[in-house]
Amino acid sequence: MSNSFEEKLPKEQTADFCDRWNIIEFALLSSILGNDFCPDSDVDVLVTLTQVLGKLYSAVTTGYYS
Repeated sequence: MSNSFEEKLPKEQTADFCDRWNIIEFALLSSILGNDFCPDSDVDVLVTLTQVLGKLYSAVTTGYYS
């Protein structure tokens, strides 16, 4: 699938962002990938964190780590 957004996506900056935040998978979902995306549309993002960071996030959000 190819559209203007995907062609404009700064791949090197996205990779740097993922490396910085320990993201191993970064996915854009919904209307941003189609022709029905407009200025008032939201952007749905799905990320997969490294296992270590995911465990830390889980500990912090559940109050286990405080």
